[in-house]
Order: sequence, then structure tokens, then C-alpha cells
Amino acid sequence: MKQATSEHNDREVPRPYSSILADTEVIPESVLNIDQRDRTSIFSWKGQFSPQFVEAMLSTFTTPGDMIYDPFAGSGTVLTESARKKLPCIGVELNPAAYYMTWVNHICNKTMQERHELIKVASSQIITFHEKANNGDLSTWIASLEAKNLQGIFSLLAIICDLYKNAPTIELIDSKWQHLKTLICQLPFSQANVTTFNCDSRKVDIESDVVDCVLTSPPYINVINYHQQYRRSVESLGFDVLNIAQNEFGANRKHRGNRFYTVVQYVIDMAISIKETLRICKNGSRLIYVVGKESTVLGYKFCNSELIYRIFTEIFHQPFLMKQQRCFTNRYGKKIFEDILHFQCSKRDFNCSYENIVAMARVIARDALRDASLQDIPDEKKNKNLPLLLEAISKSEQIEASTNKRKARK
Repeated sequence: MKQATSEHNDREVPRPYSSILADTEVIPESVLNIDQRDRTSIFSWKGQFSPQFVEAMLSTFTTPGDMIYDPFAGSGTVLTESARKKLPCIGVELNPAAYYMTWVNHICNKTMQERHELIKVASSQIITFHEKANNGDLSTWIASLEAKNLQGIFSLLAIICDLYKNAPTIELIDSKWQHLKTLICQLPFSQANVTTFNCDSRKVDIESDVVDCVLTSPPYINVINYHQQYRRSVESLGFDVLNIAQNEFGANRKHRGNRFYTVVQYVIDMAISIKETLRICKNGSRLIYVVGKESTVLGYKFCNSELIYRIFTEIFHQPFLMKQQRCFTNRYGKKIFEDILHFQCSKRDFNCSYENIVAMARVIARDALRDASLQDIPDEKKNKNLPLLLEAISKSEQIEASTNKRKARK
């Protein structure tokens, strides 16, 4: 396989990904796989971490006081478990529905008395929330609230009411509010700061050199359209869902004319995101990326974890520490295989230009497409889709990063 070249030519060529064996000693597979599950995530969100898995990773790879960062925070499990361990943490999430689930972890910094006072004030306005949800004026009303915590609580309440599926009756709203009140009181207390951003992980408003450990599960190629989850609720809050969706990495709605273009764009987007994550990491910090091992595009398989490995080691020359593996059965009864990739942040000569990052990302993507073209798949799919794959290779130089126009919400 052709190796991507960089602006630094004095580095060793990384080992082929296929030659790297998974470590089974640092954390037993039974722990990684959560064979004994006794806790679940606090919200319903596809593709979210198990709390026990996050707890195991934080217990093994962090020390007291470490700043934890999740650039793809989802529903916020990494932040919840970081707060449980009294670790300061930062979460970034593009999707507004997931962001407000992540945002609720701010309440970990409040005492029980402060939480009860917040619940009391919010409870007094539930009838108004019901009225605004029914007359289409919800976003304006929430924005008019002076207290940021009330804005967050009512935005989250709108999300979990799932207005796309449910009419906003007073019975539904009261039921969801009772659940949310319980959750607010059950969140762990921590004096260590919890910070969240509703923005794109490729550009975040965070100082450089502040993060000790990254723990995240990035999107993968041909990922589901996350923006469809709670879509009506998100729109009721004033968000342009389809515009936001343009920034989703690897989403299967992109490039419907030729879905193999998504492979190229995914590698570019992930490379830019990783560059930004490395910027805010301290030299020597640990980065843990939990990656869905394999994706299929029009019958052809792509190894997501190999792409992430090559971005780290070939574009940014980051030391690779180890690989772990886990397997679990999701809520739909399907077995999911994930690679857990560990890297060490090295700031030595860390000045790779945007143009060079994109160019090398295209090389990595073309390699993946060429490898895929050699796969033995049924003739019916090959005859239909191989020309599209070859077209993606030939036009890869024309494929750019996803659009990135949204301003961050903190």
C-alpha cells in the first residue's frame, strides 16, 4: 500500500495496520466487552458509549486532575463519567439534540440545594413551555429566558419530548419533566469544571495545550443520519437541521450521486478534526479513539480504524501506543466490533499546513478505495458500483472538506 508523505521526511514508516495485534492484558476483554452490564446511559442515543466502558478507560488511563476531552461527545457519557471521577472535562458536539444531552452535565457542578432551586423555578414555567410548544413559538421563548441553565433545561426537555413522534400534550410534557427532574438530582456532583460546546470538532474555541486525555468515538463511513434523531424537536428550537447535516462526517446521505465520494471527504474531515484535537492536547497526552472497525459502501468494505491509524501516524507522525478490541451486541441484536486505538500526542515539529493535510488525506482515501476495488463481491454489485468507485479515485482531487459555517454555542 502506498504511504502518504508529509512535510517531515525524517520519520520512520509506520507499521502496516494489519500487522498490529490487539492488547488483551491491560484491560481484560470481558471488561471491554461489558460482559456484566449493570449501568446504562442516561439518554437514548444511537452509537453511545456504555458508562461501564468509559469508567474502565478513565480508571486505567487517567490520573487525578487530568483534563478529559471528547470531540464527538454524543449524549455525554464521557462527561458524566468524568464528573463521577471528579475530573474536569470538555465535550464538543455538533448535533443539537445530542448537544443538549451533553449539556445537562453542567449540572454536575451544582449542589443538591442549587439543583432543587433550579427545578423549582423550571417547574413554575412548565405550563408556559406547553403553550409555546403548541403555538410554534418555543425557540423565541427559550431564548428570552435570562438564566442560561433554564434555557438548557427547556431545550433538553423539548428534545426528549421528541416532537417528531409525539404531540406536545401536557401529559407527555409532565411525564418527561418528571424523568428529567429525577435525572438532574441523580447526576454526580463534581467541583471540577464541566464545559460543553455545540460546534464542529474541526474548529473549537479552546486554548492550546490544556487536555491530558482524549476519549472519544468518532463517526465512521456511511454512518446513519444522526440529524434525523429528534429532528422536529431540534427544528422547534430554531436550528436548520439540513444545514447542520452538511457538516456530519461520513453521513450516508452525502454524495447520493456517488457514495464513494464520502470515503474521501470522511478522511479529510477526520484529519482536520484530529489536527485541532492535537492542538489543544498537552505534549505527551494520551488520545483514545474507539472506532467502529468496518463500514460497507455499496457492497465494498472499508476499515475505519485503519484510516484513523494512518491519519495519526502518517500525516501527523503521532506515536502509536497500542490497539485494543471490543465486541458487543447492540439493541438491535447485531454484533458490533470496535478497535480502541491509543496514541501519544507529540508536538515535535507540529506545523503541518491545511493544504498538506488535505493532500495526504486524499492519498490515504485513494489507497482505501483501490484496496476496496480488489475485493471479491457479487458481480451484480460489482458491475453497478465499481465504475462509481473508480470515478471517486479519479476525482478525489476535487473533493473538499465538508462545509463548516456554524458558530459555536457554549
